[in-house]
Amino acid sequence: ALDQQDMMFLANIQGKLGISAEKGEEMLLDTQKKIVSEEASALLDSGNATPEGIKAFREKCNSMGLDLEMDVGLSKTRLVSMFSMEITPGIDSGEITMESADMLAEIQESLGLTEEEGEEVIAGLIQERSKSILSDVIGCMLRGMDLAAVDSMERLGQYAAFVDGDLGLEVEESNANRAYNLFESKDWSGVDEEEAEKQKSLIRTAFGMSD
Repeated sequence: ALDQQDMMFLANIQGKLGISAEKGEEMLLDTQKKIVSEEASALLDSGNATPEGIKAFREKCNSMGLDLEMDVGLSKTRLVSMFSMEITPGIDSGEITMESADMLAEIQESLGLTEEEGEEVIAGLIQERSKSILSDVIGCMLRGMDLAAVDSMERLGQYAAFVDGDLGLEVEESNANRAYNLFESKDWSGVDEEEAEKQKSLIRTAFGMSD
């Protein structure tokens, strides 16, 4: 998409080069796409891409009306990677939750990914993080750090909420029972009963325990 400044420049070069309006616009759009494509390569190949940088680049392309795959030339693999990079900090911090579906859909759609592709990225990210947290929980219990184990389980519950507790974890029954007993007996003051039961159910499901 061309803005007012682009149109003024286009009118100027059309007169000088004696080309049609259509040809001039085509040339300018091709130049824009080439510049943005080079910018994408510089961003993604540097090894220093940040979630903020990914978001700013994505929004810039959207505002210019450029399709990241067709116009900028990014592969599906790169688009999936960009989606993962942009949402990971929000999921880790708890800023992105199940209630953030609209925001996740907006990012996914603007990258040209299908709903299924977006869900696959989120599920993979959550399972990866959950395995790491489970190791933390077990490690904390072995060292007698019960409060830290409970803190880790609270984070595990945030991830579990995305997939109804089905995190694909393998937990020994003895560890599952001990961990759940710690979680169940934590201080629930300030949490309404329905929410508390929901959190407990998610942890039970995550640990493969029957309700």
